[in-house]
Amino acid sequence: MRIVLVAGVLVLVKNKFIILQRSATDYYGGWWGLPAGSVHEGESPVHGAIRELKEETGIVLREEAVMFVKEYYLKRNDALTLRFFLFKTELPEQLQVTLCKEHCAFQWVSSDECAATPKLLDGFDEILWDVFNTRVTINQKF
Repeated sequence: MRIVLVAGVLVLVKNKFIILQRSATDYYGGWWGLPAGSVHEGESPVHGAIRELKEETGIVLREEAVMFVKEYYLKRNDALTLRFFLFKTELPEQLQVTLCKEHCAFQWVSSDECAATPKLLDGFDEILWDVFNTRVTINQKF
């Protein structure tokens, strides 16, 4: 089984956070997730998360601004598991978002709004618990 290192940042502003929708022509097209992506060889998970956030949203953070939350193992199929490192940051206000071509839309959502969003990538129920201590039921799974 292949394990791929992935890192992402939950950007929190007054109990809302950003989720991104994958472009229809891209991998996982139409699905919603956090700003995240593969960690490059020689790159730490925190630097990968910060780089992916900048590439996918245009939001720039310093390493001191992010806090490690948890590491997850997300099985995609019998041949692939994602080793996902979750970080979070809290900002005083929503920043301008500039999407890259991998994404077609974004939303600032509460944990309940996120749970009600169709086509969420796996792991959001556990992420919402770990960040907000809120149990939600997400009906659809990837």
